[in-house]
Amino acid sequence: MVDFLKKQGYLFICLGLLALLVIALFWALSIGTVKLPLVNIYNTVIEQLFSGQPIEGVDRGPVHDIVWLLRLPRLVLAALVGMGLSVCGVIMQAVVKNPLADPYILGISSGASLGATAAILLGIGVALGENFVGIAAFIGAFAMSLGVLFISNLGGRSNSVKLLLAGMALSAVCGAFSSFIVYFANNKEGMQTIAYWMMGSFAGAKWETLAVIGPIVVLAVMFFWTQSRMLNLMLLGDESALTLG
Repeated sequence: MVDFLKKQGYLFICLGLLALLVIALFWALSIGTVKLPLVNIYNTVIEQLFSGQPIEGVDRGPVHDIVWLLRLPRLVLAALVGMGLSVCGVIMQAVVKNPLADPYILGISSGASLGATAAILLGIGVALGENFVGIAAFIGAFAMSLGVLFISNLGGRSNSVKLLLAGMALSAVCGAFSSFIVYFANNKEGMQTIAYWMMGSFAGAKWETLAVIGPIVVLAVMFFWTQSRMLNLMLLGDESALTLG
């Protein structure tokens, strides 16, 4: 009975948070240069959902264009990014067994910054296509993750302390290389581009992009949700986790 009540309470909390997210999205749709009444937003959303017409159809009206072509894609992308980052943070802290673990301390963010800096100022990865900066940043972050794991396993099995120390050391190295590239490139526009890229932006959100990003994030979140027991065991330490399966 107690377990049943706990599950019901957990489900109630999840549904409540989902409802709050929907309310926050509708409220955010009304904020901007052009303020829209919530009634107009609701009618526009319902009309598009049940009309069966393409979102980018012509002569749909200014309210439709503001809601469906400008604001809603950015809000959905922001929700997906927040969902992915929160899950990544939980996984990282469970694996490292340290609540201080994050992409900055472990050097992953610095690796991504170094990859983006090299792509913007040195043109590395231009052959990768239109999104070469993002791809270069991903490669830098992935390479830095492998580097942290390799260094932390030197001289014995890796542990949380060695992971954090290796991440902080490689983060400093990546920061130094990024500053070195920026200093010798002497490219003012490139420096501004790097600053804007590191700050992040959702201005380029489009529905065709969300059609790719959305399923990946949702499936990844659902997968790690099913692995919650394993992540909880990892927090207990390697020996306890092995003992408990």
